[in-house]
Amino acid sequence: LKTFRQFLESPWFNTHEERIRLFDILAKHAPEFSSDAVAKEAVFGQMFPGEEFDAARLHHRASELFKLLEKFLVQVEIERDRIQQDFMLLRATKERKLDAYFQRTTNALENKLTKGGNRDWLYYLNLFRVNYLAYTHPETDKLQTTVGSLQQSMNNLDLFFAAAKLKLAVEMRNRERILNNTYEIHFLDEVIRLADTPNFQSNPIFGIYSKFLQSFMDFESVPFEELRDLFMDNHGLFSPREQIDYFVFLINAYSFAYRSGANDIRRSQFELYRMALDRGFLVEDGSLDPQFFNHIVLIASALGEFTWTRNFIDDYEVNLPKKDRDDFREMGNAELAFASANYEEAGDHLMR
Repeated sequence: LKTFRQFLESPWFNTHEERIRLFDILAKHAPEFSSDAVAKEAVFGQMFPGEEFDAARLHHRASELFKLLEKFLVQVEIERDRIQQDFMLLRATKERKLDAYFQRTTNALENKLTKGGNRDWLYYLNLFRVNYLAYTHPETDKLQTTVGSLQQSMNNLDLFFAAAKLKLAVEMRNRERILNNTYEIHFLDEVIRLADTPNFQSNPIFGIYSKFLQSFMDFESVPFEELRDLFMDNHGLFSPREQIDYFVFLINAYSFAYRSGANDIRRSQFELYRMALDRGFLVEDGSLDPQFFNHIVLIASALGEFTWTRNFIDDYEVNLPKKDRDDFREMGNAELAFASANYEEAGDHLMR
């Protein structure tokens, strides 16, 4: 709210004082906005003292404020996304025919992408965008025998398409197992064959995608230790969000194997969780998914890892959503006490 207020004060975005006045009236009642003071008549009276209520006039100002809020949220996301800013700068320099600066910016962005650790589908999409912008630039000589940016565009488009296709296919096959859904996936066989060629095998993510996909279709064909080690050894190639996605796939793969007749794999899942916590990719932007928290407590307690579980609850409760943190903590402590045969203590936690 404070930052949005500053945004409204900027004449670049807003030149109408009444929009700021409306914001100030409403902001006093955030976040519930349940007070009678935000009723239309009350708000109008504060904005235009002594004037007859005009619903259309108020609605017009509210609509303008809402549009500014949308623009503000876009601005916030742009500020957070450095790569998107670079692409917008590229487009701006191209449209303004700042050719030398365009070339320098293109080279700098390509270097930034290639020097980064990620090698997931978004990496190849961004490289394709850079290459294609370079190829379509008016100063690119398209009559040359070979135009490097054109071939690079196609190569990275292929890699993006294959990576994104495999990523979504793993998601779909995972959901089919969990929810008994059925999905239609075109070109999947062709993409799997493509991922086995030398150009693709140089990047381990294609092996990870393919093995996950194989594991969800045929549990007995993939040793889970191999799948675990392949992912854990290369998890830095994925974005933080994808690291969590694929960790969930790995946990699910273990669970599916157990349901299909494999031995109890809780110890393997517990060790996997410990590895993930040690490497720091279950906590994203300071937040731990409550489902992870519950599952970790459940498995660790069932295995008799009582001291470890107590330390885990104490260390990670701060990463749970604030509004439900107390409930998750008490439920975790109840699970721990119950597994320890401290039934009265478990009941006390459940009561809270």
